Amino acid sequence: MWLKKLTSNLISFFIGFFTTRQLIFINKFLNWFSHLVFERIKKKEAIYNIKLDNICFNLCAIPNSNQAHDVYSKLTSNKIYELPLVSSLLKVLSDKQFNNFLDVGSFMGYYSCLVSKYFENKKNINISAVESNIFYYEYIKKNLKLNKIDDIKIYNEILSDKVENLYFENEKVKKNIDINKSINATRKSILLDTLCDECNINPEVVKIDVHAFEHKVLKGFESNLKKNVKILFLELHSNSLLLNTSKSNKLEIIKYLFELDFCCFVTPFDGDLKIYNTDNKFEIMNYHSNYKEINIENFSDLFFDKLEKDNLIICVKKNLTGILKNV
Repeated sequence: MWLKKLTSNLISFFIGFFTTRQLIFINKFLNWFSHLVFERIKKKEAIYNIKLDNICFNLCAIPNSNQAHDVYSKLTSNKIYELPLVSSLLKVLSDKQFNNFLDVGSFMGYYSCLVSKYFENKKNINISAVESNIFYYEYIKKNLKLNKIDDIKIYNEILSDKVENLYFENEKVKKNIDINKSINATRKSILLDTLCDECNINPEVVKIDVHAFEHKVLKGFESNLKKNVKILFLELHSNSLLLNTSKSNKLEIIKYLFELDFCCFVTPFDGDLKIYNTDNKFEIMNYHSNYKEINIENFSDLFFDKLEKDNLIICVKKNLTGILKNV
């Protein structure tokens, strides 16, 4: 503490020797230099320390992934990524009736590691993670080892609503029309229902973030959505991306979930999923998300300014909607 204060005083002392114009120039130069250094860092593997409440864990980010580096580098003790999703997920899993979490589209393993670390001294949570990109999958394994986590089952599978020839491109899954054309390890997709059956996964609470492949993944998960899934956290991407990727749109996906006996809620209603600033007194369980229920009649009003944004949709089986009072 004293060293930080001394450094601050010394900087303040030397700043006094410069004019305002000189300080503006120095500030611009430092911002440019900082940006240059960070762009260089993103080309390499980097480990970032993530803090949340009383837990902390490390995430190793793959080289050249703007999304991983841009997000994880900002997550200090007073910044939380996708707070409405993090808070709602942890509160739901804190309920005694839920012990099984399935993380679909795990990326670098952020949510899987977070859930494991948060509950390691509280209750037993069975965690399964699915990632289609083989390079991201390898980094999930690396992050589990880095954090000494051995209770997460991970699977490298490309998910769809049927068996077809697909390949990954960063976070996106695409169809290889010409199987004779060698594209980034094209392989057969699998239904999420099939994976759950073959690997004995019992999905009660599920998070899905599959970059506009939502409708196809959900249709390949229909049996479990009907029988086992109680709460689904779905990252719903923009209509234009959904149309280009899987020839669907937000309304079609919402209607499909209604048919499976889910009530759907959009949250945060008046903001975006982003990095949230908090303070030292912040407690995740005291945070409450603002959500609104979606129905056919109010869909146009709720989404008139959200069709080209990413949304978090919380889908709850009709007999369990009371659980949202605590979310």
